[in-house]
Amino acid sequence: MDLQKNSLLFFLMCFGVSVAYGQRTDKVLPAEKIINLVPDRIKGFSQFANPKARQTKLGDITYSLCEKVYSSDKKIIKVLLFDYKEATIMYQQAMRELANRQTIESDTIIFRAMNLTEGKAWEGYSANNNSSQIFMGINERFYLVISAEKTDLESLENFLLLIPIKDFPR
Repeated sequence: MDLQKNSLLFFLMCFGVSVAYGQRTDKVLPAEKIINLVPDRIKGFSQFANPKARQTKLGDITYSLCEKVYSSDKKIIKVLLFDYKEATIMYQQAMRELANRQTIESDTIIFRAMNLTEGKAWEGYSANNNSSQIFMGINERFYLVISAEKTDLESLENFLLLIPIKDFPR
């Protein structure tokens, strides 16, 4: 019996440590928490529109999402962050779709994988309308989309570095 109590106590301690230090959560984040993962202020940008967040339930699938839009000079950058913790199939589908796309690098269009330690990511750029995008899977649950008008890829990559991805829950 002592072995069972000790095992249970050890499990609870480990779980508590993983939640406290690893910010692990087995539930999708509610709207009021996911919106806090994307900063309100980003150096050199101001919020262009009111942030939005919601949680959606479709049968047994639940996910949350937030949207924040920033501007600087004539640049407009939109950040969408999805938490697919309870919608694994949606996360897997989004990541599979990106992984199956062919790399394109021409004078007018770029779509390629990015080499990031924080997650799997892809970037795209269209010279015709001067727009760029970054798609990123984080911690096997979050799906981040950053899209921009009048912004080159290098500027969008620098913007991505200002989002504290390493602090996202696991």
